[in-house]
Amino acid sequence: MKNLNSRLRFLALALAAPLLPAAAQTIDPTFAAARIYAPGTVFSTLEQPDGKRVIAGDFTRVNGVVASTISRFNADGTLDAAFQQNVGAGNGTFRLRRSSSGQFLVSGFFLGVPVVAGGISRLEPLRLNADGTGDASFNVGTGATRENGTTTYVDDMLTLPSGQVVVVGPFVRFNGVVANRIVRLTSTGAVDATFSAGSGANREIETVVAVAGGKLLIGGYFSIYNGNPCNGLARLNADGSYDPTFVHSLAAGSDATSIVVQPDGRILLAGSVGGPNGGSRGITRLLADGAADPGFTPPAALGNYSVSSLSGEVLQVQPDGKIVFITSPEQASSGITGVGRLNANGTLDPTFQLGAGPNERPRTLTLLADGRLLVGGGFTEFSGAINRTLVQLTGTGALDPSFQPLIQQDGAVRVVRQQADGTLVVGGNISEFNGQAVRNLVR
Repeated sequence: MKNLNSRLRFLALALAAPLLPAAAQTIDPTFAAARIYAPGTVFSTLEQPDGKRVIAGDFTRVNGVVASTISRFNADGTLDAAFQQNVGAGNGTFRLRRSSSGQFLVSGFFLGVPVVAGGISRLEPLRLNADGTGDASFNVGTGATRENGTTTYVDDMLTLPSGQVVVVGPFVRFNGVVANRIVRLTSTGAVDATFSAGSGANREIETVVAVAGGKLLIGGYFSIYNGNPCNGLARLNADGSYDPTFVHSLAAGSDATSIVVQPDGRILLAGSVGGPNGGSRGITRLLADGAADPGFTPPAALGNYSVSSLSGEVLQVQPDGKIVFITSPEQASSGITGVGRLNANGTLDPTFQLGAGPNERPRTLTLLADGRLLVGGGFTEFSGAINRTLVQLTGTGALDPSFQPLIQQDGAVRVVRQQADGTLVVGGNISEFNGQAVRNLVR
């Protein structure tokens, strides 16, 4: 409020100032506008079975080539030009999910603004074919809406083997149909009336994963599902009904923002996940039946929401049972600088040495089939790599120089000052100025 009042006073003084005659102005034809770029942001990453890697985010160029919001890299790290051409001009992509058929579900970044990719425009989620073209047969209509009818966002999407899609978020209606924070869509995007969620969740559902027997695990802010108390985590039957046989140990107020089911059925959770005796953790693990896993003791420093992201994956389990995760660089005092690894029992793995790590929390983590890690976000430094917002790490945490693509968006000039000799000093969000790498300031 104080800042707003200051701005209003400044505006009033400006309007009250005497109007002076404007001098004639002409454009200087010898002055060429600069080409300015800044680091882009990578929100979500995934690896295909063939080794290709797909990213979604806020960017306009990749490796100097025009590329808009979704890109795919070949297994050798080169840009997949055919896929890029098929995706075409895009806008507002946020989270990526891939189905077993090879298609992609895409959620949006801008609230109420349609997602654009593959030559089509849709309220989220939008579906792309495996080659990057838009799937026009999938249309969610008016999509997710709140109590007041305004469009809202989608948190997560899960494609089932049947081709149906489960969608979760803060919505209370979906394409005009009552759907309290969870809905199942047909393969064409229509609301599936046979999904029996009842009154659904009382608050936002943030994530959904499939478990054995066709059942679903959901996590989020909710404390009740169809009248059943459940403290931020619930298991549903295949038809959407509540599964009362799953009784977990999370405390009231828990919020599971990410769920990973290990091959042995144990359940890894990230977010703000408290145990029955109180306290809040950033990571915890349950047995398959929901009971607390007594053999899992994560570092005490990984507390409330220290491991979280609403766009990409934050937890991945290696074949040897070790767990890699992303977190805030503020955890450095505990030996974790943005990306860490736990042993199977939850203790910190000292053999994973990241170095300086990123200068801000990563947004997405993908464990590649060869054991390396793909890490993306909005960071501008990562263990010595400058203005690289997508990096690859070796299995020990070292920066892998073989894959460091240049992800960029249009830069922004914040201030210009002219020196006595006529040269200009320009500052802003700038990492490249007329083809030359810079660090936010250039003359």
